[in-house]
Amino acid sequence: MKKILCIFTILLLACCGTVFADNTDDNRRDVERLLILMGSPKIMEQFTNQLKQIYSKQVEQTDMSEELKPLLKKQNSELLDLLTRELSWEKIKDDYIDVYLSVYTIDEIKELIKFYESPIGKKMVEKTPYLINSMLELSQQKVWKLTPQINALVEKHQKELRDLTEKTPIS
Repeated sequence: MKKILCIFTILLLACCGTVFADNTDDNRRDVERLLILMGSPKIMEQFTNQLKQIYSKQVEQTDMSEELKPLLKKQNSELLDLLTRELSWEKIKDDYIDVYLSVYTIDEIKELIKFYESPIGKKMVEKTPYLINSMLELSQQKVWKLTPQINALVEKHQKELRDLTEKTPIS
């Protein structure tokens, strides 16, 4: 019985060891290197900068009295400070590393590093923001063209809900 328990313990430790093997400091450094090669810190910085632009435009475009705008600016500033601080690369990179380690093996991470260090990988990093913006613009144009159909569906659904609620007594 002791032999079986000993063998079981050894097997259990061996299995756990392989599960946690990907989470070593060297492997975490490899994933961080991959994320840097992919431009993740820059993307996070661009994201927070876009949020700042959106919120500053929101204040300008908000239809409110001029005396309330300073309060809205102050509130937006506090919110942006929080987002900038909490979504900074240093705060979020460990979570990103954990996600990558849960999806990719270390061998795959090393292959991805090789790819992103290659000329085509570097070009992909360089061109991805343009591609994303272009695809977003195309999607927005498609949705814009669908606006009349979307509005018609919304009106139809609202009418169906009104009709149903008028027919159904509230209990």
